[in-house]
Amino acid sequence: MDALSDLTWIKHLYSGIRLERFDRGGYRVEAIAVPDTARSHNNPYHFRLFFFDASATPVMAINLETDILGETMLTVQSGARREVMARFDDMPSWDRFRSLALEIADGRLQASSPRCVPGARSVRKHGTGIRRRPAGSA
Repeated sequence: MDALSDLTWIKHLYSGIRLERFDRGGYRVEAIAVPDTARSHNNPYHFRLFFFDASATPVMAINLETDILGETMLTVQSGARREVMARFDDMPSWDRFRSLALEIADGRLQASSPRCVPGARSVRKHGTGIRRRPAGSA
């Protein structure tokens, strides 16, 4: 995996609130809450999970963020690529975000392994408040 090209991770890692630090799938994970302050009123992020391999730069970030229209979404960044993985009707709790983010991360980390077969598809789960993007759509 390529290092993140979006360098906001540096600011958030040092100025955010560290919620957790743990290892997962051979990666070191830093879990950050991004505080909403007067200086960062245009900041879209609420929570971020940064995945580090042996380097000092994260290779993946999974984020809970709000877009300019106020829609809350879960996004994945890797290298220069950013994907919206889910949209939420209501702001999820930290525990809900963490659970969804680690489920996605496990799939991504396995997908980078030669043993994995790609092509898994996400579907909407009724009653969760999440609208998942169909596989193959942009």
